[in-house]
Amino acid sequence: MSSTFYPKSEAFTEFQTKLPTDNLQPRLTSCTVTKNNEIIVVDLNNKVVKIFEFFGDVIRTIGKDGAVKLKCPWDVTLTPTGDICITEVANACIRVYSSVGKYLYSIGCCGEVNKHAERTLQTPPKTFNATPNSKATNRQASLDVIQEESLDTEESPVGYDHLPFFPRGIDYHVTGNFVISNSPPIHSALCHSIYVIKPADGSTVSKLIGAFSRPLYLACHPLNNSLLVSDTYRSMVASYDPIGRCQYQYGNYGTGPQQLAAPHGICVDREGMVYIADHGNHRIVILRDGKLSRFIYGGIKYPTSVAYSTTGHLIVTEQHGTVRLFNLPRKIK
Repeated sequence: MSSTFYPKSEAFTEFQTKLPTDNLQPRLTSCTVTKNNEIIVVDLNNKVVKIFEFFGDVIRTIGKDGAVKLKCPWDVTLTPTGDICITEVANACIRVYSSVGKYLYSIGCCGEVNKHAERTLQTPPKTFNATPNSKATNRQASLDVIQEESLDTEESPVGYDHLPFFPRGIDYHVTGNFVISNSPPIHSALCHSIYVIKPADGSTVSKLIGAFSRPLYLACHPLNNSLLVSDTYRSMVASYDPIGRCQYQYGNYGTGPQQLAAPHGICVDREGMVYIADHGNHRIVILRDGKLSRFIYGGIKYPTSVAYSTTGHLIVTEQHGTVRLFNLPRKIK
């Protein structure tokens, strides 16, 4: 295969996210970027969300001070109004903050009093059974490259529908609902699934149950309303249509051109290109219509998340605290 298929893209800038107030080395699990090109990252080790200017100057932090502190933040997304929504694994909830970091409310809280705590569902949620095309699994990928099980509690936080809930990936759908992946501890017998919930009251709209092993991240496709799920334990990414049918699967465990090693974050650009943080292979995989288009390397080490900016740049976070920014060609073939 020609070398042009594996272009070595260099980050045009990078910065470190460690702050003087941090007690531990950062462990970045997610990122997103605002319309004003502010970069928001989740630091799991320091239990804080950090907001930076595009070239790395810190603006503010969220969740370390104040009445509502983050305990185990994982993923982050934005609403159209700019509110910052953070999944909390240990508290089985989504924390919502304003664009300037003011705490607004929580959805699905466990053991806390908030405006959604005593809601009742008027109608049962719709449940869809996802049926992936491949049954190939990999039972070592995430164990080899991520050590996170100490972060999972032995207890089962009660979340939606009074079921154990471990919210991980989150994205905001064009319908105005949140899409959230529910991923219990690896050795648990609990079901991994995808929830669609209403931000207004936290009620469940629908639930996708499939052959998921560790769906840590997801992304809503802005052009066709499909759902992309990154299954870290199976080392694959799957696309589902709005009624839960699997459109395609990409990857299995390995280092080859068509393989992934514990994929993490995923995002979609304005042309529909899909970007995958191929964690164990230290690269970003780019798909077009479910097929491999190219890779980005550029010194990347254990990428955990990706985000696409309005200026056409790709933001990549690395597990140990580095943020890299890449120029992307206007049109990737």
